[in-house]
Amino acid sequence: MLRYLCKRVLSTIPVLFLVSIVVFSMIHLTPGSPARSMLGPEATEEQVAALEEVMGLNDPLPVQYVNWISDLLHGDFGVSVSGNEPVLSMIVSHMGPTISVTVFALIIDLLIALPLGILAARKKGAAADQLVSVVSLFGVSLPDFLLGLLLMLLFAVHLGWFPSSGYVPLSDGFLAHIRSIALPSIALGFTYSALMMRMTKTAMYDALHKDYIKFAKAKGVHASGIVMIHALKNASVKLLTIVGQAVVGMLSGAAVIETLFVIPGVGQLIVLSISRRDYEVIQAIVLLVAVINVAIMLLVDILYGLIDPRIQIE
Repeated sequence: MLRYLCKRVLSTIPVLFLVSIVVFSMIHLTPGSPARSMLGPEATEEQVAALEEVMGLNDPLPVQYVNWISDLLHGDFGVSVSGNEPVLSMIVSHMGPTISVTVFALIIDLLIALPLGILAARKKGAAADQLVSVVSLFGVSLPDFLLGLLLMLLFAVHLGWFPSSGYVPLSDGFLAHIRSIALPSIALGFTYSALMMRMTKTAMYDALHKDYIKFAKAKGVHASGIVMIHALKNASVKLLTIVGQAVVGMLSGAAVIETLFVIPGVGQLIVLSISRRDYEVIQAIVLLVAVINVAIMLLVDILYGLIDPRIQIE
C-alpha cells in the first residue's frame, strides 16, 4: 500500500507543475495591465511604466514565473490590486461559505442518489426505475442557475420558507445557517445528484447479477445484506469516481450559484476579481481550485486501493 501511495503522490507533481504553467500563462496573456488597474484610468503612461517596473512586470515571463512560484512556496500569494490586502487572507475569509455550500450539496446528493439508485437497480423496469430515469434526465438537462432561480421563486418568494439571498455563518446558529445555504446547495448539487443516481443504478445492477451475489442468495443471505454488504461494497469503486467528480464540479461551478444567491464565497470573489482585473486574486484562486481538484482525485485513487487491493497490483 505504501508503494502504491507514493506512486500516486509522485504522479501529481508533474500535473501540478503543468497546471501552474497554464494558470500563469493564462493570466499574463490576458490583455490589460495590473498596474493600470491599480492606478486608474487617469494615470499617465510614465506612472504605469514605473509601477510595472516595481511589480516586476517588465521581466521576462520565465523570470516572473520562477519568482511567482518561489513566493507561493513561501506562503506569499501576493497583494490584491483592488483592495490592497493580502490575497491569502482574502481567500481564507471567503472559503467558509464555499465549503459549507459544497459539503451540504454533497450530503443532499448522497442522501437522494444512493437510495434511489439502489431502488432502481433492484426494481429494474418497474415504476420506480422509470421514475428515477425521469428525475435523473431532468437533473442532467436543467442548468444549475435556472434551477436556482426556480427554487428562489418558489421557496423564497412565494412560500417564504428560505431566504432568497445572503449567508448566515454557522456561528450565528445552525438552523439559520442551514436555511441560508439550502437553496444554493440544492441548485448546485442537483445535476450531480442525477448523475449519481444513474451511476448508482448501473453499478448496483451489474453487481447484483454477479455470481457471488447468486451464491449469497443460495446460502440464504437476507436481501438487505446482499445489497449493503456485498453489492454496494463492490459497486463503491465506480461510485467513488462520480463522487470525486461531483466535488470537483461543484467547487469549479460555485461562482454562478454564489453570485446568484449573494453567497460571499470564493466563487463570488473570483467573479468580482475578474470585473476589477485583480490578476493576483484570479491567479491564486484558479491555482488553488486546481490543486484542490488534484488532491481530491488523489484521495479517490487512494480509496480505490483501499477498497479493491487488485488496483494496487495493477
